[in-house]
Amino acid sequence: MNTRITACAALLALAALTGCSSGDAKADPAACKTALEAQYVQAVAEGTPGTDPVFEQLGKPDECAGISDEDLRVYSSGIIGKHSLDNTQDALEDLNDSIDDLVSSIPTPAP
Repeated sequence: MNTRITACAALLALAALTGCSSGDAKADPAACKTALEAQYVQAVAEGTPGTDPVFEQLGKPDECAGISDEDLRVYSSGIIGKHSLDNTQDALEDLNDSIDDLVSSIPTPAP
């Protein structure tokens, strides 16, 4: 759990730092990130590999107009990292539960 919190905090700090980089003054980084994440989730649900910056595969969302491709790559990396971390954490929790169930089903030997 601490790893998840630390990773999320690092991603948020990175996002805050890149939000002030070279982009059009009218561009809204938060709206862009939301659109990129929705695009990523949809692409993964449709079976598109989610390892590359999604905007390069599917095109730049309208909400990202005025934001540099470099910033979009940073946003995409953060989104992919967040979802990968969530998926890994869920898989580990499922494995841990399975192991707990297995261990609890083993009878304690009589002395």
